[in-house]
Amino acid sequence: NVTCLGQITREALRPFLQKANIGLMPNLLEPRSALYTFPLKLIEYSAAGKGIVASQIPVFDQLNLGGWVDLVPSGSPEALAAAVRSLTQRGIDRAAAQAWAGQFLWKNQGMAMKQFLEPLLK
Repeated sequence: NVTCLGQITREALRPFLQKANIGLMPNLLEPRSALYTFPLKLIEYSAAGKGIVASQIPVFDQLNLGGWVDLVPSGSPEALAAAVRSLTQRGIDRAAAQAWAGQFLWKNQGMAMKQFLEPLLK
């Protein structure tokens, strides 16, 4: 049940993302992708109210993720497939996913930075 579209523009991708229930993030444990990057797709999928199945990478250890995300061992297509089936059966809390993504809006990041810095500047 997978359709490979090749490289398409963001505008062309939008209708496909709107129809999808789950976003897939099959990252590998390589230093560039696993240790030094922030997974922006995680925020995009969450903001769109999608469930997420992702490979476990170190950056996820620092994030407070909810039940709309299933993490599986990196490099295991079988684990990815099983998690997609499991998340589909369990259901997805779309509102919780969107609320989690909201913390990364510039306005909210600015408030968090202000709350962090104010005590230090006094």
